[in-house]
Amino acid sequence: MSELKISDTIIRVSKLFLQFLETPMDFDDMFEFFNNVCKTPVYSKEVLNKYLNTLRAAGLRIERLKGGKYYLYNFLTAVNLNEKEIEAYKKLEISVLRFGNSKDIKTFLHFKRKMIKFFDENTQKQLNIPNIISFSSELNAQIKIFRKICEECQKIKIKYENKIYIVEPKEILFIDNLLYLECYNTNQSKKSRFPLNKITLLEREPSKNTEQNFTTTVLYELSGKLAHNYKLKEGESIIAEHDSKIFVKAVIDDYEFLARRLIRYKNLCKIIKPVEFREYFIDYTNKILDIYKDEL
Repeated sequence: MSELKISDTIIRVSKLFLQFLETPMDFDDMFEFFNNVCKTPVYSKEVLNKYLNTLRAAGLRIERLKGGKYYLYNFLTAVNLNEKEIEAYKKLEISVLRFGNSKDIKTFLHFKRKMIKFFDENTQKQLNIPNIISFSSELNAQIKIFRKICEECQKIKIKYENKIYIVEPKEILFIDNLLYLECYNTNQSKKSRFPLNKITLLEREPSKNTEQNFTTTVLYELSGKLAHNYKLKEGESIIAEHDSKIFVKAVIDDYEFLARRLIRYKNLCKIIKPVEFREYFIDYTNKILDIYKDEL
């Protein structure tokens, strides 16, 4: 009887998935995790990106939050709660936050962070509407202000990490026990989530939201050996191909994630459109080159 062969890569990807159920991780966290659970550590970010893309291809939604940590939003199956079940959960949550001690509240929020991944997107959205009773009076006031702005669909100017952004606010999200303003970032033409406690509202713009879709379609040309060996990633499709090149269309919601991948293809990749992403990519590569300017 032949010995059963098990792929080491599959084991690593499965372990990474189970760890994401426990906690969000940035690349350093992932390196440390594999160093602790595997005989052979992982040292390359390219390998980690391949593992993340494998999980995404399996139907898991993993996104990078501000601060660099990747967060798993769902499980392989999705449970739907009806209105009465959601209402019952909300009453339970309010009771814990109002009458529980600090240990009870911490335990409950840790449980919620794990549990919520097993629900469908609409149920998650309903359960993630924050109960403002659990926050300080200052943060409560900020939540109310930004909720009203979201309802009014009004553009605003905010300050985050000493940079100014004009955004179209969509909603307030409660993710991994943290509050975020989800918005369309007009500076970078992409979806962004800013930690609510780290942004400053500077002023309201006179114009309303343009109702921009978070997703963007990017078209790029791949040539040479890459064109012959290329394996499509999630959200990609080939719209045309020739002997020495292929034209790939990708539907994305994160410019930075795509830019990090395309830059690895060097001169075998040419971005065709949209202009906004071409300009973002040029700026992205220039910032990398700027690090070495003083050494030239």
